[in-house]
Amino acid sequence: MSTPADFREHVVQMGPTKAHLGFLTRPLSPSTDPALENAAVVILSAGIIHRVGANRMHVQLARRLAREGLPTIRFDQSGLGDTPPRREATSLIDACMADYAEVLDWLEAEHGLTRIILFGLCAGADHGLLYAGRDDRVIGLALLDQTLPRTHQYRLNHTALRLKRLSSKTPGQAVSRILEPLRTAAFGRQPAGTTTHQAQAALPPDAEEAAMDFGPERSDSEIHDLFLEPYRRAIAANQDILAIFTGGLENRHNYREQILDAYPEIDFGRRLTLHYMDASDHAFTRERDREAMTRHVLDWLKTPLAAK
Repeated sequence: MSTPADFREHVVQMGPTKAHLGFLTRPLSPSTDPALENAAVVILSAGIIHRVGANRMHVQLARRLAREGLPTIRFDQSGLGDTPPRREATSLIDACMADYAEVLDWLEAEHGLTRIILFGLCAGADHGLLYAGRDDRVIGLALLDQTLPRTHQYRLNHTALRLKRLSSKTPGQAVSRILEPLRTAAFGRQPAGTTTHQAQAALPPDAEEAAMDFGPERSDSEIHDLFLEPYRRAIAANQDILAIFTGGLENRHNYREQILDAYPEIDFGRRLTLHYMDASDHAFTRERDREAMTRHVLDWLKTPLAAK
């Protein structure tokens, strides 16, 4: 458990108009690792969630990294939390890219932090990947549950899992589950009755669009093509990638090596570190899962990260 003596946290305002509000968590003793000299971790928003992250995971991660000597910034993106929307008309992606550039510019100008590791969950991982190749200050990417195309092995695993679950049900329950996709296709989306549907119903239309930016509406081939070049640019720029997947997104990925099968044209080599946390949900609700994820991040950072 970290104590106030381990770090200092400051409320900061960033960007040309000081519009971006965030928290800079700084260690009292900077890391002695030469590969992390002048480095910082920038924690990106997971879609429509503000700076604290799901289950305060961003707060906990920032303070834990500070104990290891790494400064961290977590901030509200335009239109979220305490940061107002951008005045200029822009798309969600353009706004995110501009936000990230302004935060990195501020870290460099105010604190001399020029070697950046981007950390993102879900949409934060997708947006971080899209940004990384645009900025040579980025040396690493920690991506959690980024969007992946489904593969042949994914479909085999998915079918096997469905059969296993059906085998534990009564014949009536099994038939109902089998017919459920047909009912949905015939009558549309079911009425809001589950937690997911209730959460979606509570979102304003623009927020739902942002949350589903790379969601199931896109085909697997579209997702593949969308992220192929960003992965290529990251590897070409010698940016190390930590990819952590959870069992909480079974509709998108279900095995550790899926990213390798999805992008066979990319030679990730030693630049990619993979973990699959099958017992964790997507939001890392359980403390033990957040702690395990943090250990994966710390172990990855202690390797020769982007020593160039």
